[in-house]
Amino acid sequence: MAPAGLFRLSGLALVVGAIAAVIGNVATSVLFPDMNSPSEAMSALFVPLNLLATVGTVLVLLGFPGLYASRAHEMGIAGLVGARLIALTGMMFGVFFGLFSVLFQPYLAAQAPQLLRTCETIT
Repeated sequence: MAPAGLFRLSGLALVVGAIAAVIGNVATSVLFPDMNSPSEAMSALFVPLNLLATVGTVLVLLGFPGLYASRAHEMGIAGLVGARLIALTGMMFGVFFGLFSVLFQPYLAAQAPQLLRTCETIT
């Protein structure tokens, strides 16, 4: 595929991923303000909204190298360091915590709800 096509594809991944991540994160924040509550983790919308936010973050992280590649000469070494830090932050907070919310929080809410309440009292 030509570089112009790859840049367009990465731009599409960035736009679609950003929209999905924003919708998923805003809806999760509005509908579930207390993420440590076992009743909220058992809600029917909890997993799909967190999954939407996680998939959106993954799409943004997949499209981000194309954005960096198109502007690498102007950004220099500072841009490379910044791009790596943004990618690392997205992986840690967007993907890791998103998958934790999708995979483990509903299980903990069903099997050991006191563990979620313990996390609430620590913070």
